[in-house]
Amino acid sequence: MIAQRYRTHSKRECPAINQCVTTAKTNDNLFIVTGDIEHNVTLYNEYLEKVQEIPFKGWIRCCEVYDIDNNGNHEIAIGSGDNSVRVFRYDEDTGYSELWRYDFDNKVTTLSIGDINYDGRAEVIAGGWDNSLKVFDGLTGVLLWELDFDDWVTLAKVLDCNHDGLPEVVVGLKKGQLGVINGITGECLWDHQFEKRINSCDLVHLANNEFPHLLVGGDDSTLFIFDFDGNLVNTLETPDRILCISHGDINNDNYNEVLVTLADKRLYVYESEDNGLPENTSLKLRWRATLGNVGTGLTISKHFQDNIPRIIVTGYSKDLRILEDNFYGSDRHMESSRHLAPKLSNHEEKLRELLGPDVDLEFYDNSEAFFFPKKIDNINQLIPSNFKSKSESFTFMNLKEAYENKYLLDLQMDQIYQNSLISPKPMVMFPTHISNLSQISEYADQISVSTGIKKPSRAKASPKPKAKTVSSIATSSAIGNREKFIELVQKTGIISSKAKMQELIEQNGFTSAEFDETFKLLKDKEGILTYSKSTPRGYSIESVETVIIDTEIPLQSEGTITVVSKTPIVKEVPQPALEPADLSIPNEKFLNLVKENQPVSSKAKLLDLAESIDIDKKSAEALIDQLKELNVLIYSKSAPRGWSAK
Repeated sequence: MIAQRYRTHSKRECPAINQCVTTAKTNDNLFIVTGDIEHNVTLYNEYLEKVQEIPFKGWIRCCEVYDIDNNGNHEIAIGSGDNSVRVFRYDEDTGYSELWRYDFDNKVTTLSIGDINYDGRAEVIAGGWDNSLKVFDGLTGVLLWELDFDDWVTLAKVLDCNHDGLPEVVVGLKKGQLGVINGITGECLWDHQFEKRINSCDLVHLANNEFPHLLVGGDDSTLFIFDFDGNLVNTLETPDRILCISHGDINNDNYNEVLVTLADKRLYVYESEDNGLPENTSLKLRWRATLGNVGTGLTISKHFQDNIPRIIVTGYSKDLRILEDNFYGSDRHMESSRHLAPKLSNHEEKLRELLGPDVDLEFYDNSEAFFFPKKIDNINQLIPSNFKSKSESFTFMNLKEAYENKYLLDLQMDQIYQNSLISPKPMVMFPTHISNLSQISEYADQISVSTGIKKPSRAKASPKPKAKTVSSIATSSAIGNREKFIELVQKTGIISSKAKMQELIEQNGFTSAEFDETFKLLKDKEGILTYSKSTPRGYSIESVETVIIDTEIPLQSEGTITVVSKTPIVKEVPQPALEPADLSIPNEKFLNLVKENQPVSSKAKLLDLAESIDIDKKSAEALIDQLKELNVLIYSKSAPRGWSAK
């Protein structure tokens, strides 16, 4: 009798054909995240019960998760056929809502997340059919730098390929070229030319190996195995084209298995052969499963309640399957897999080595994890103009654009500080040296920039325009739509996402084109449609007088340029100082109640406490916001997490 090597743990039929799958972990839940061709991202719990659906305007092409803000909850990044990258943040009361968005010139087909420049803050890396690879600040969506190729970017993945403790970016192109790029300097560490397109890669510790190997596969129907220096050390022929590669110890023998999905509609599981030889890279087939569909989405999760790692696979079908190895825990458990920890340099020493002494101010976020604002004033000299084997592969963005992005990022950090999302520590790690932005301080106090700034357009010297008020800007042929739009949004209140706003507006007689035109008018030109990232999150319109200003920044090497972003820089009229909180009864009762129950795990529970002493919800929310501003009521992200009162 032949023993069955795997079994189906669970399975369900989804509403549409899926393209990709991953898993997101929060403090309380495991979510299985799928993206489909009906323009939806759908979240399921571990029992495959539908939890949330997020609409898009195009096929979902790729998805990735990462705890970007270090609060214990994964953020979700989505790349779509509507040319967008969107990042979503989790809230225990409302689920996932949009944090920021960036629009490409064509479909986004690959993305990854990781701290590629070792500044303590995660970056989102994305690419696709517009031949570009773009790197964004994970929290704000600010475009940090980009590479332009002569071909589609089919693969982008953050992996520590050379095992030095600093992740690199693995980039694959449609024509078969693959390169490993240093995330701090932009240096191409090594590259390889394949005969056909690259679809997937993964970094795997194989049996009896001290160091991990990079496994790469695509339309060549071959699994290529590289060492950390980029040497091709082994290959494995596969029955068909490789679509996805993943790995994990799915049978609990202390060795990693390698999983691949092929175009023949099967999942193949390979294991390292324990032949006792050091630096062994041979693989043998453990089992294979017929999927009935081409597996374009593959992941392994060990976050189920019983802690058994399971394989989640989907693609070109409505089927979502969870599989597990039938021999989990029964195979011989190895004492050691001989894996060495990365040779990690000290933070300061590594940054000094790669960037020299010119590192910006040190900051700490709410989780007390440090980061360095991105250093790019000298990166133009460090980034190569090509992969070693192909000089025409890409050209790096010019230095002026790098300066402009550095300028906008500094403003972004200033805005985040003003909103108390991060707090600067009064200490300079290394001397700040941004010689070409010596006059930045003249403008930092005058200008605030909304989050999610897109890449600034190329600027030209121009006379400073006269200030325009919102009322003077609004005299256009679309004023009727504008007023109706404002009325609908103000009547509704906070609207959690752009998609929900569009649904509301179009239900009231707007076409899709009219919505887009009016949305851009109010958000980008007038600046009165704003998105709040603090609770309650969402879009709103308030009666705030704003002035559009244009700012000229002289650069020593470039002459005078006008820094312009797709989102106009807006100066808000100063608001009256916050009145001291009324700590008389019942507000004093509320603070005492918080002290008795602290830490209070969520805002919803704070509202419950307020309700218990007869404070209505609206008054309670206003009181909580006021106490937060005065630092009387504080949320801690470090254990024990929750709200506490001083």
